[in-house]
Amino acid sequence: MAKEREIAKKIVEAIKSLNINDIKRAYTEYNIPKEQYESVLKDYFELDVPEVFAKPDIVLIAEDLQKRIDEYMLIAVELKYFEKTSKPKDLKRKLRGAFREIGQPLRYYLYGFDCAILWHIFSEDVDSDLIRSYSNLIAEFFERMKLPVAYFSTKMFSVYEYELYKPSELGKQDLNYIVSWILGSCRERVRNPLFLEDYSKDEITKRRRALKTALRVP
Repeated sequence: MAKEREIAKKIVEAIKSLNINDIKRAYTEYNIPKEQYESVLKDYFELDVPEVFAKPDIVLIAEDLQKRIDEYMLIAVELKYFEKTSKPKDLKRKLRGAFREIGQPLRYYLYGFDCAILWHIFSEDVDSDLIRSYSNLIAEFFERMKLPVAYFSTKMFSVYEYELYKPSELGKQDLNYIVSWILGSCRERVRNPLFLEDYSKDEITKRRRALKTALRVP
């Protein structure tokens, strides 16, 4: 977890430095004020505070060109990092653990996020065949179950450079390219299925409004 938090922080800093089109803000989990989210839910919407508030590793605030609810998309990114160790069993153990946890991004929809992303990042010394085999299995699960999560799998060479395996195997790509693809996935096919058509009466939408307040989104 400590390594994943460190990488998430570096990725957020890199995104900010790149000034990527349509990204208004990028946060790590430490920038999400739980207390403010809970107080808005209670004081303004008279909703019960969730017993557990799960924070994404990375939050991206982006323009929503379609304006499905309003001008912005709140994107939750669940990040998992895998590195080669002196004991091959350690990596395989973490891969098995991550497979059991692949549904974690779905929980962010309960808090009002618009889009959920699962991003698996492998260190550059992990065997490509292993990455390919594992990523195919994860992608097949999401596709066959038709779950509203966009899955990305990459090998990391630096915080700015990756080799892309999923959604498609395209070789080396920069961070700008990957973030742009994340935005495209959210706009075109992956959205929170819990929002009702009558947004003003939807409990999830109220949670989303509280989330926007906590994240300082107008």
